[in-house]
Amino acid sequence: MLIRAYLPKIITALFGGLFVALGILTFGDAKIFDLLYFGILVFTSIVCRKNINVLGVISIIAIHQILSETAWFTFNNGDLLSPLTAAIFFYSIIIFACFKFRHDNISKFLIVSLLFTVATEAYLFIKTGSIAALHWYLVVLTINLLTRHLIFLRVSYTGIYYPNKAKSINLDWQIYKLNALAVFVQTANVCEYFLRKFFGLNDILFVYNLYPYLMQAISTYSIFIIFHESYKLIIPKMLKA
Repeated sequence: MLIRAYLPKIITALFGGLFVALGILTFGDAKIFDLLYFGILVFTSIVCRKNINVLGVISIIAIHQILSETAWFTFNNGDLLSPLTAAIFFYSIIIFACFKFRHDNISKFLIVSLLFTVATEAYLFIKTGSIAALHWYLVVLTINLLTRHLIFLRVSYTGIYYPNKAKSINLDWQIYKLNALAVFVQTANVCEYFLRKFFGLNDILFVYNLYPYLMQAISTYSIFIIFHESYKLIIPKMLKA
């Protein structure tokens, strides 16, 4: 009885500390962190393979990661798309996203970021003749909004194929909020960049300096949430067994 009462808290503390340590140790090494992230997704999928709701959320998170990696590869591969072509391509997607996700209140941050980014890139292009490629942050922001959109629709789509099993779980809400936080960070970063370039406030580097740490923290916390919320759903059955 004592073990059953304290086991969830022990597991939370143990793995919480482990994921924080891994987040710190893999800071600056995106490849290792991505492998760790996908490893957690695969492990959780196997452990929770009978829970269609957990699998649905994990599938959405996997889509998020795949789109991010694909976008980054396209963005950095000059042989695939020229900087100008890439800018037109990504801006077209971003403008469509502004319309598609207009019912999400957080989409206002994408519109604001889009206006600041276009203004900044146009200004720098006229001044220097080169593209600043600031729209990368809008691509990340768009993927965050897409993830929120898919999470919002997940129960409805799951119910089509599994009407008796589809339900909202806390993992839905946690991932939904976490992507909103990522949107705020991206928007703040874009707005700060705008202030530096337009008004010459080059000393404003608060978000710029914190940005990699904030994004690493968000990603690390998402790993913990995926594991924590998933095991909370299955541990009662394990203890009964």
